[in-house]
Amino acid sequence: MIGIEAACVGTLTRDADHRTSKNGKPFTLLNIQVGEGDTRQYASVIVFGDAALNVAHLERGRHVYIEGKIEISEWTGGDGKARAGLKIMSFHADEVAKIGRRRERKTDDGKTAKAGPAQPERPAANDFHSDEIPW
Repeated sequence: MIGIEAACVGTLTRDADHRTSKNGKPFTLLNIQVGEGDTRQYASVIVFGDAALNVAHLERGRHVYIEGKIEISEWTGGDGKARAGLKIMSFHADEVAKIGRRRERKTDDGKTAKAGPAQPERPAANDFHSDEIPW
């Protein structure tokens, strides 16, 4: 079985927990909240590889983008009641502020600069008066 692939944006409910496996490979544990109000869901996320380093420093309240395989995990709580939750195993994760048009970019001199939203070019107010109509 291949499993269910998922992509979501969530809010960290606690600081990221970065660790190294016995084999020396990095991984980061995250707990996220997806949605608001009655539609709110919680998930435990384990991020592997280079993506684990992307999110290792994040603190509670930051927004993250996650892609990975989603599963339902079941366990018995300390009170003896059966519990279930969502678990995501991810190889692609990043802080929302660092994806898309907002991501950091390298400048010509090798420095890192944050890119803001692209501003559309607008013609000056009188630029259209000299245009000839072709028909």
